[in-house]
Amino acid sequence: PTPESHGSWQSISPKKIKPESLPFLAQPNFSTLKQTNSQTKAWFYWPSSYDVKGLPINMPVVQAKDNDYYLTRNYNRVYNKNGWVYFDYRNDLSVLTNNRNTIIYGHARSYQIFGGLKYLDTYTKWIRDGYNHFIYINTPTERTVWQVFSWHETNIYTNYIQTEFRSDEEYVAFLNRMQKFNELPAFEEF
Repeated sequence: PTPESHGSWQSISPKKIKPESLPFLAQPNFSTLKQTNSQTKAWFYWPSSYDVKGLPINMPVVQAKDNDYYLTRNYNRVYNKNGWVYFDYRNDLSVLTNNRNTIIYGHARSYQIFGGLKYLDTYTKWIRDGYNHFIYINTPTERTVWQVFSWHETNIYTNYIQTEFRSDEEYVAFLNRMQKFNELPAFEEF
């Protein structure tokens, strides 16, 4: 799957909606996905109600035993400079919602993977539409919805990859620190 493989948006009567035809409602066939890549853990879907290059993102997410493997390998485990979308190896994916900080990596080297996201901060209509601020992640046992609360480019000095917290206070301080990095006011309005 690639970002270019999506269909165009269209209006449809609610009576005609078939949940299995909507990527964020349909449960992927994880058995089939795992035949291609046994490290498949989830399906990532970030829709867009506007025609924005790089969106929607609609693809499987994998997890390796380290954070280096998928830096330069695609879903089929073949060398690719764009790598693939993958979970931090430290995240426990048996119950996705048990993680306090679920980390998903992906390169922004081209419009593939997360590449189109670096241009979204110039799409004012996209930013102001709250429906665009949600990401859907399905696992074999869960269907989850996540709200974007901070939008910023990271670097090696931004410690966003902490997965363990000694206390609730430490976790809340971490979330507040991430929110302070936010560059788009629309994501501050909950």
